[in-house]
Amino acid sequence: MDALRLLVELGILRLRDGDADRYAQTGGDALFDVHERVLSHLVSSPVPPAFAGSPWRLLDEAYPETDEGERQRHRQLAFRRLLDDPVLYFEDLDPAAFQWVDHSRALLYRALEDDAGFTVERREEGLAAVDPSGISSDTRSPTEDRR
Repeated sequence: MDALRLLVELGILRLRDGDADRYAQTGGDALFDVHERVLSHLVSSPVPPAFAGSPWRLLDEAYPETDEGERQRHRQLAFRRLLDDPVLYFEDLDPAAFQWVDHSRALLYRALEDDAGFTVERREEGLAAVDPSGISSDTRSPTEDRR
């Protein structure tokens, strides 16, 4: 019940029909609308908040101190930058991260295109993940505004 109340309070869920209290306690009927954009802004952390010690440590990733751990770190860095920004400049990468991106282009492109629906553009200075549907951003590009 506390989780439902929190999600309603945060504006993620809105009761459309039914009784939320009865739904949470006995499995009665309730119909909720989900505000997906607000839901996507919830904190997701690899470190449990109770163990982080400070808000700045919530995003600390633990990678094994092996070659595979380094590859994981570089892979995650590249995907996060392209999904969040969506431009990845090669000059911003350390040499090992650039080497991973350069070596794993097919994997990177396929995942961004097939899984996220982006079109990947490679330029001399880096990569751009373009969302042709416009779903991944709340702002429109200048060319879309002219339509």
